[in-house]
Amino acid sequence: EAVTEIALTLETAGVRNINVTANDFGDKGAEVISKALTSNTSVTLLDLSCNGIGKDGSLFLSTCLEQNNCLESLDLTSNKLGVKGSEYLAKGLIPNKKLRSLNLTATLLKDTFWISFTLKRNSSLCHLDLSDNNIGDLGARHLRSGLKKNKNLCCLELNRCGIQWKGAKSLTEGLKANDTLDRLSLSSNNIGSLGASFIAHAIAENINLKSLDISKTNIKNSGSIYITKALRHNTNLCDLNIGWNSTYGSESIDVLANAIEETSSLTALCVQGNKIESVGAARIFRALTSNKSITHLDIMCSEIGESGAVYISNALRSNSKLSRLSLGGNRMGPSGTYLLRRAFNFSKSLRSIDILDKNYRLNES
Repeated sequence: EAVTEIALTLETAGVRNINVTANDFGDKGAEVISKALTSNTSVTLLDLSCNGIGKDGSLFLSTCLEQNNCLESLDLTSNKLGVKGSEYLAKGLIPNKKLRSLNLTATLLKDTFWISFTLKRNSSLCHLDLSDNNIGDLGARHLRSGLKKNKNLCCLELNRCGIQWKGAKSLTEGLKANDTLDRLSLSSNNIGSLGASFIAHAIAENINLKSLDISKTNIKNSGSIYITKALRHNTNLCDLNIGWNSTYGSESIDVLANAIEETSSLTALCVQGNKIESVGAARIFRALTSNKSITHLDIMCSEIGESGAVYISNALRSNSKLSRLSLGGNRMGPSGTYLLRRAFNFSKSLRSIDILDKNYRLNES
């Protein structure tokens, strides 16, 4: 009954967005919806998350994608497509000229051969999310060949995909040959410091990448140093997340601070969850006083404490660019909160400052 209603909705002229998550209608529902979509000329966004769609449902959707000339975004998160289902979808995407965003998060993919096959031939896809699929280094290697040939993909998300250093190496090789991908997310993959060194080498070569998320990738001190040193040679990267990676030592703090002083492209930096402490915070915020590009800094959960708040509040009076600052989980207490509130009032650029501790919260904006 629910699927029938959805099909009728799809036949209604003018409907653009369809969200039918968590209906568990399985392959039969996918068949009904796919047939209704084949001739639809208005729906541009379709969310089919959590519906128990398997490989047979993927075949129906593939046929739909071959013929539909309107759909721009398809979300299949948490369905049971598997490798065979991804093959069916891939073949449907090759002739498709309209779909721009495809979300295959947690769809039981264990390989990306067919996805890569599609990337070499599809001319419309801009955003691809394969997160929460255990594709591993082999999957990353297959994606490398797709990235080398693809001329359209702008954003690739591979969070929690079981990728290690060999996979990171493969992806960077693909990136070096790609002129369009500008956003890459590898959060929660165990690439380690060796994987970080390959990514750093690509950054230093000034690849097109503008946003990079390598948080929770176990890159440790040495990996952080590789990445931040590479920033000196890059004029494209705008957004960098290296949070939750290591216990920062004095050397890595100095390298990070030097990079902050010298970068002219970076606008957003996240280093949260690293043991920066008060002395490290002092060095970073001193560097920020001479930086002219960073507008958003996330340094939450970095053990800065009340003494670190003193350094930060003094530095904020001199910074003329920072507009958003996240400091939650740093145990700055009432005195630190007071100092930061005063600094916020004096700042000419700061528009939002957030402190979230056990007992204190300041959110001025």
